[in-house]
Amino acid sequence: MGTFITDQKQLSEIGHNFAQDGLYSIFVKSTDKAGNGPVTVNRTFTIDKTKPEIEITGVDQDAHYNEDKRINVAIRDVNLSLNKITVTRDGARYNAGGFTVSHNSAALSHNFSGEGDYHVLVEATDKAGNSFSQQVSFKIDKTKPVITPKFKGQTRVIKEGEYINEIFTPEFALDQKDDSIVSVTLNGSNVGRTAPTASKEMAYHFNVLARDKAGNETTLEIKFTLDTTKPTLSISGVLDGFFNKNLAPVVTYSDIHLDTSRTSVTLNGAPYKSGTQLEFEKDYVLKATVTDLANNISARTIVFTIDKTSPAIKFKDPISNKYFNKDLIPELMIEDFSEYDIIALTLDG
Repeated sequence: MGTFITDQKQLSEIGHNFAQDGLYSIFVKSTDKAGNGPVTVNRTFTIDKTKPEIEITGVDQDAHYNEDKRINVAIRDVNLSLNKITVTRDGARYNAGGFTVSHNSAALSHNFSGEGDYHVLVEATDKAGNSFSQQVSFKIDKTKPVITPKFKGQTRVIKEGEYINEIFTPEFALDQKDDSIVSVTLNGSNVGRTAPTASKEMAYHFNVLARDKAGNETTLEIKFTLDTTKPTLSISGVLDGFFNKNLAPVVTYSDIHLDTSRTSVTLNGAPYKSGTQLEFEKDYVLKATVTDLANNISARTIVFTIDKTSPAIKFKDPISNKYFNKDLIPELMIEDFSEYDIIALTLDG
């Protein structure tokens, strides 16, 4: 440390610069020339210019996990004083416990199991006022992605096994923006990460794999059939109009995806069997509605009348072979089941 320097005022001084970290003890003993003393002074102090060391292990910055994660925090400093941990989950305070201090280190271990976005801030200050902080953010997500098959550009959801009568592009929507489609297969062939436009009439069988950042995976299997063709419908043996003979209308129809529950052929509101002989004179309404499972509809209505009876012509008053001495306007009455036309009306030939 050097030697004391005494000035004319009988004052002795010594100076020394302590630069290295460490615990120092100073002992001073003094006796004057007259034999007074000795006088002693002890002083102990610490030089500590080193910040505390903080180590957080168990998770990585901005990582996503689909399982419980245990975090271990260690603080090391020869002069530990204040150790603090602040944790939030989804922005709210979260209690992760406190530190256990032993000699020159403080330790904390906590198991994070709940889903959420976590932010961990560790702060340490030693007795010399040196401070340091360390932080880490991570997310625990144990929920699998949710895939919703939709019509692109619409809110309509594709239903399993349904029949569809319009050309569209399937879209596989995810419930979280950070989730992603990994692969899409159509009828066993990989088509990338998006579905092609469904424009060909056929059965479609999609398998879709989605994954989130935490590694959770979901597989969706969806089937549907595209059918934009209307059923075929033919009615023969009758037309709209009037007929003076028996009729036997023949109704034929077909569709590869026929919906029998919504297909009907009726005559005057009652079920009609194709080819049935119609003999009775009356008005008829023949209706045929053919629907397939994709809701394609073919329909036809024929209105006709069977009238096999000739019109009856009568005069209101009998005038045949009679003589009249005044003007006469004969009142003629024509009776028929259906509408008629007067072909000819003559007087005296």
